[in-house]
Amino acid sequence: MKASSRQWLERILLLLGIAGIGVWLASILAMHLGQSWDNWVYERLSRGETVRVKEYLEDQRERMIVELRRFAGRVPASPQRPEPRIDPGPPIQPRVPGSSEVMGRIMIPRLNLKATVREGTSEQTLALATGHIPGTALPGQNGNVGVAGHRDTFFRGLAGIRTGDEIEFEAPEARFTYMVTSTQVVKPDAVHVLEAGLYPELTLVTCYPFDFIGSAPDRFIVKARLVSQIPAGSNLAELQKRAEAEAPEVQTVVRDPRPKVRRTVDSHEPGRINFKVAESRSRTLVSGISIGVTTIDEPARRVNGWLWVLPDKRTIWLRNQPVKEPVVFYQAGQKRELMIAEVTGSHASGYLRLRD
Repeated sequence: MKASSRQWLERILLLLGIAGIGVWLASILAMHLGQSWDNWVYERLSRGETVRVKEYLEDQRERMIVELRRFAGRVPASPQRPEPRIDPGPPIQPRVPGSSEVMGRIMIPRLNLKATVREGTSEQTLALATGHIPGTALPGQNGNVGVAGHRDTFFRGLAGIRTGDEIEFEAPEARFTYMVTSTQVVKPDAVHVLEAGLYPELTLVTCYPFDFIGSAPDRFIVKARLVSQIPAGSNLAELQKRAEAEAPEVQTVVRDPRPKVRRTVDSHEPGRINFKVAESRSRTLVSGISIGVTTIDEPARRVNGWLWVLPDKRTIWLRNQPVKEPVVFYQAGQKRELMIAEVTGSHASGYLRLRD
């Protein structure tokens, strides 16, 4: 009798274990299918195309055929897409999304983190994607864009984030690049982290500690400042050529053939490039990195301008950039640091550091 009871208990526990694994696998499958659907919907809406389940299934079937051909070593060459026409367009006016609607994608290249963003933070929404926190700014607006995600799914990688990391928020209207300025741990009721600051910024929110079992007691906060805003459809290379054409090089004095913008390597710090740039002028600092200074506010000790980075074809905007506050960015995976050290009259001087 006891042996029979033990056997029944073992069978029940085995069935419960199998059921638990099934529930876990179902949640993982739902998360991946949700991301696949969200990415497909976002790309279709960005191109102004219709969204139907039948079209999604057909696209997935064709993608599966391509993957099978790739596995077999028979992949047709992908057609080259033409460069988009130059159309900077009017100031970005984001469309207000509906509840749980796909509104974009968020990416952190160094962490290989990528997830879609939906409107809202309901449990159903956060099970499928990250969620834009209602009441916070939308990308393209002045203010604080808040995005929440679970620490054990989409925001698991935030455990390894560092100051200076780049965060990309891709929306139908534009692509926004933010630079991480700080991280902190707060209590769940610390809603002040979502308040708007002096500059457009992004705040990521997830539970903390990352390895906590159960309902985590704290919140992990990532603060990032907007450094680049590129409207959809912009041809960056052409826009850069136009900007440099409008800001000609500084004329040199005949008695001194050296350019007024000097690019010298500091002998005391290898990999450091010193520069001095006049207002409304641009210069190449090193191969693949150019700087342009549009305006200088000497009393406030701030600079407006831009950085042009190759081969990424990326513009980093310097908006009210204060003196002695580093701008950290990456060029082809390599960390770079730009520092405006001083502003005097109509010139800005500083250095570009190429090595960590």
